[in-house]
Amino acid sequence: GASKNLNLMEWDKLWTINKKLVDPVCPRHTAVVEEGRVLLTLTNGPETPFVRILPRHKKYEGAGQKATTYTKRIWVEKADASAMSAGEEVTLMDWGNAIINEIQKDQDENVTLMTGVLHLEGSVKTTKLKLTWLPETTELVNLSLVDLDYLITKKK
Repeated sequence: GASKNLNLMEWDKLWTINKKLVDPVCPRHTAVVEEGRVLLTLTNGPETPFVRILPRHKKYEGAGQKATTYTKRIWVEKADASAMSAGEEVTLMDWGNAIINEIQKDQDENVTLMTGVLHLEGSVKTTKLKLTWLPETTELVNLSLVDLDYLITKKK
């Protein structure tokens, strides 16, 4: 029968179970916030853009595939650009490593433009920053992100 005892579980358990159910079937998309995004020019990047078909999720083939466009000029997040320094090697997700050569900033010390070189033979394991990026193309889709923060504020 029904128990009179209260069973309080932490929400983290529910989130973990939910992730196990949703992760294999939920399509993943790459996004960069338009406000403050920074253009990174790869001087030895591809002269003409090319496309590779990659899995949407590395662990779950059932999530499908995505077409990724590789270009000489790519967009990165403002926060990622601010965390980089000249001479640093970073990883461009689903591409490989790049070395940042130059970082230009405005009068308020905001990063406005960067240049770098691809270093595809570099090890992904040795880089501190793993960057989400998007190609500079006219094919990017604008969307609105609604962040609801934490809907449940109680620990249990």
